[in-house]
Amino acid sequence: MKTIRYLIFGFSLLLLMSCNRSNENGESINSDKYIDKPFSQLYHDGFIVNANSADANDVRAIQPDNIGDIWIATKGGIFRKKQDS
Repeated sequence: MKTIRYLIFGFSLLLLMSCNRSNENGESINSDKYIDKPFSQLYHDGFIVNANSADANDVRAIQPDNIGDIWIATKGGIFRKKQDS
């Protein structure tokens, strides 16, 4: 029973010592600190499916096909945007 107590005490002591790390100046060190890095956001112009129909621009789903065309399912029907257009 004493052996188990000593093991628990030893593990507890190791856990406490590992949680409170500091450098030579006494400042706390946290190696898991997250450092935020700047990034750039990409913006794209919107694609008008059909300028003459409001329902055609109410997009429900978008799916590319094997040849690179984009199929657009809208409230007004299904439209295809060709790869080079």
